[in-house]
Amino acid sequence: DKNGRTLFYEGFAEDITERKSAEETLRDSRNMLQTVLGSIPSPVFWKDRDSIYLGGNRAWLEAAGLKSSEEVVGKSDYDLPWEEKQADSFREHDRRVVESGTPEYDIIESYLRADGTHAWAKTNKVPLRDTEGNIVGVLGTYEDITERRRMDEALRESEERFRNLVESISDVFYVSDPEGKLIYGSPNLFAEMGYATHEILGKSYLRLVAPVDRRRVVDYYVTQTRLGVLDAACEFRALRKDGVILWAEQRTRIVRDGAGKVIEYRNVIRNATERKRTEEEIKSLAKFPSENPNPVLRIARDGTLLYLNEAGVSLLADWHLQVGKETPPMLREAVFQSMHNGTSQVLDLKYGERVYSFHVAPVADAGYVNLYGRDITKRKWAEEALRESEQRLNFHINNSPMAT
Repeated sequence: DKNGRTLFYEGFAEDITERKSAEETLRDSRNMLQTVLGSIPSPVFWKDRDSIYLGGNRAWLEAAGLKSSEEVVGKSDYDLPWEEKQADSFREHDRRVVESGTPEYDIIESYLRADGTHAWAKTNKVPLRDTEGNIVGVLGTYEDITERRRMDEALRESEERFRNLVESISDVFYVSDPEGKLIYGSPNLFAEMGYATHEILGKSYLRLVAPVDRRRVVDYYVTQTRLGVLDAACEFRALRKDGVILWAEQRTRIVRDGAGKVIEYRNVIRNATERKRTEEEIKSLAKFPSENPNPVLRIARDGTLLYLNEAGVSLLADWHLQVGKETPPMLREAVFQSMHNGTSQVLDLKYGERVYSFHVAPVADAGYVNLYGRDITKRKWAEEALRESEQRLNFHINNSPMAT
């Protein structure tokens, strides 16, 4: 009243039972979500529509380098130790998912962990909906792929080194599958044979062999494969796309798996056209072998040395070769095989720190074999470097997480 005394109270009552029930239901739902997602062993996090973190399970906290959920809940990506550009990227993905209602998968990004180390992650984000289907946030799953990225990078570097090594070698290199189809060719293969890449890859290697020699080459490799050998070598006439015939000297590594099944053929081809021409000249100038700077030998059918030029005397001194005397076993065997088959062959022999390649040419009607040697030590070094590179590449492939 006018004296300041309270005469009565006036109030209004509102039934908030349903609201309290809804709040309690929402709270229970969030608790249930927290419990369920927190029990998942894979890293999981969830945010509201404004990209504010509502939680993250233990696996995600550990992967991100965070100690507890208190560091995350109620905070945005800008409050966490990510770099600003990464926070921008994370929020942009959230925005697209919330606005479009469409999941985004396999988001691969780098980020800065809480401990200051850089990491790579693959993230999937899907809309988080309430019971009425309304989008209330984003649910994300996380996979740390840092080690995989490191292995992939190491593999790429190894492959690059291998490719550079192959391309630096003057000889042609190609790989064929068990059926003989080309699955890789060095750049000089296409340049040497005049084909475009699509004209060779996926096609039979016999496209490179002149028709006159195809059956012989096939029979040779079928035999070598059946015998279980690892290394083979043969000569054949190669056919360029423009029809030009070249002589090729091919050396093959037959690669097998643990069960002995052929996986692939790795082939190195050297253009032997000039050598064959030289050999023909040597044959026609056989009366002047003493002028040859490389070893030249003539050995009878029974293995007796008939002739040795001056270069052979000086370069092969440790073999104690003497005209009229029996030659070492490896030479006698080469002579026997060449005379028996009536065909030329190539014989590589190690001599101290050097390696010599001998072209063994039978003269059947005269009963002897001529051997023309040349120093191939540098080429052998290159082949060994190539083999070591292949081994390193296979090691990275076999130890990559993708291989398991």
